[in-house]
Amino acid sequence: DSAVDSIIFSNVANFAATTLDGDKTVNSIRFSTLDSTNYSINGGILTIKTGALTRDTSAGRSTQTVNSAIILGANAIWNINGNNSTSSIVRINGSIGDGGNGYGLTMTGSRLLWLYGNNTYSGPTIFDVDAASGGFVLFGSNATCAIINRSSNSLASMTINGICPGATNVTFSAGRIVVYTNALIPNATLRFDGGALSSGNTLQTLNFTNPIILMSGGVELEGSANIILRGDIVLNSNRIFTIATARNDTLQSFRGVISD
Repeated sequence: DSAVDSIIFSNVANFAATTLDGDKTVNSIRFSTLDSTNYSINGGILTIKTGALTRDTSAGRSTQTVNSAIILGANAIWNINGNNSTSSIVRINGSIGDGGNGYGLTMTGSRLLWLYGNNTYSGPTIFDVDAASGGFVLFGSNATCAIINRSSNSLASMTINGICPGATNVTFSAGRIVVYTNALIPNATLRFDGGALSSGNTLQTLNFTNPIILMSGGVELEGSANIILRGDIVLNSNRIFTIATARNDTLQSFRGVISD
């Protein structure tokens, strides 16, 4: 019964693919392919009953691509591992939904997860990796801006290269967020309990209309992009808010508390 199967893809030929003959329900998905073995899943709608997706370290330098739409049957934990910091990737081109049940997605592991679809799941997106080379990239769009970076490694990076229009909080406890688009979470409040914010594209303008709250640590806006802050900056306990620009190698630093 496909509804109770856990699907493992292992030792498949290079550039191999599976095409679903209709919509399928599985308990979980695991990529345990050989090093340098790319794989793709195509067609249909794929419901993951437990929400679990795993990429083993043995998959090495390769990309596992899911072109099918995905429905989460529970809060998802996607554990993405590999032996290469730049080419151990799980790429989701299909949309990710939750059937209206409010499920979220947590990424763990040490490598890269790329989301290209227009995702409709309404629970939080949590980035919780343990390595500097771990990375989450939103190329498409997310229905919710409930995004939390709680990575244990300060260099682990969440990248927003798409759209997240929701009006909820984005919280960073550690790690980094890299921004490539004017359309970044324009209605959300960014809260930093540590962590850093940087521009990924020198030609972009970072536009923030809601508050940025700095609870602890210092936060830097890096790069030579234009930065427009239309919302309040709230600095708790005299934290430091720093804007570092590439122009003339100058550094502007602001310290203090902005009251209500």
